[in-house]
Amino acid sequence: IENLARVDVLCLDKTGTLTEGSMYLEGIEPLMEEKFSSYNIKTALYQFSHTLQDNNSTYTAVRERSEEFFPEDSVPALWNCSSTMAFSSARKWSLVDFEKEGTFVLGAPEFVFPAQKDSLLERCSYHINKGMRVLVFAHSRQHFDGETLPEYLTPIAFLLLTDKLRPDAEETLEFFKKQEVTLKIISGDNPQAVA
Repeated sequence: IENLARVDVLCLDKTGTLTEGSMYLEGIEPLMEEKFSSYNIKTALYQFSHTLQDNNSTYTAVRERSEEFFPEDSVPALWNCSSTMAFSSARKWSLVDFEKEGTFVLGAPEFVFPAQKDSLLERCSYHINKGMRVLVFAHSRQHFDGETLPEYLTPIAFLLLTDKLRPDAEETLEFFKKQEVTLKIISGDNPQAVA
């Protein structure tokens, strides 16, 4: 406690500290409706989220929301899966390769499409500036080779996720400001969304 009295910089993470840590899939923005209708995107998201065995808050949000797309009596049978790649914070994407339907990838736009990152981020900047986490959902008819993303990967939708601020976050941050403690937020999310 004596040492805390001398603290002038405090580093915080965002998820679970300033926010509640439970994501919610607010919306889906189709990007290529001529190739993937809204229904086809929802079907693919359902397949993706029920095949990939990932346990983080993003996938929980996608899985739970995808279950709302289909009434209980019309839940689609799962497609046959060739391989999966769970999310990693180093890669910033995950992947499911289906035998007949090809490969679907979900991740940060700038990591899934590094060559197109500026144009993709510009397209989703409105949502990012509103504090949403924006992920790109992409598809390729090619199969995953076990290491690199498949060729001919096409962005088919943006997923718009929110993470609710804790009720006391503003009051807590204001307290530190009055105490002249500089706060630093450490996050793997897009810097604009964090801001």
